Amino acid sequence: MRLLRTLMAAATALAVTAFAAPSFAADDPGPAAYAKALNGKRVMLVPLAMGFDLAQGWAHYLKKEVEAWGGTFETRDPNWVVDAGAQAITDAIASDTRPDVLIIHAPDLNSYSKLMKKAQAAGTYVILVDNPANFPADAFVGSDWDKLGQLEAEAAIKGCGENSSKKIGLVQGDQANSSSLYQYAGIMKVLEKHPDFQVVAKPDSNWDATTSRNVT
Repeated sequence: MRLLRTLMAAATALAVTAFAAPSFAADDPGPAAYAKALNGKRVMLVPLAMGFDLAQGWAHYLKKEVEAWGGTFETRDPNWVVDAGAQAITDAIASDTRPDVLIIHAPDLNSYSKLMKKAQAAGTYVILVDNPANFPADAFVGSDWDKLGQLEAEAAIKGCGENSSKKIGLVQGDQANSSSLYQYAGIMKVLEKHPDFQVVAKPDSNWDATTSRNVT
């Protein structure tokens, strides 16, 4: 559990470590506990792909933290291919150097569920980052997407005002990713209270900038 708490703390700190390095009092027991928990441990990140800013940021700071405490950090790059991600997780579980912690950026709610259960059964902690899934992971580190959707809808209604067309175009990532699904649910909760505002278009971008511009 010390290892799990350490990784949760490191993952949570990703948003702030870019701005300030932590300072510890001379008698702070934290550093010694982190070093003891992570020394000699293997941590693997399996994102949707390594070629975009979120995954690169996570990898940079996780590598910095894990290796600073004496652990080993590595990544696998599915490059947006779900089957490749599943194979990477399968290989990791079967490896002689099986990771002690898998940090997974799930592509949808269900694709990796059986594999994550298998990883846990083998003794590997599973941390979901950014996207929740239909799986009881050891920890989830990410946003409250439903609440963000509500805030977005409220901002749109306030920004458009009563004298607007009250027509909303909603560009989603896709129909499977949990961040899209939960944000959409949050948006609809707010719009149900404002029936005069209507979503008149909701195309998917498939997480591609060019597609997003074109559908917009």
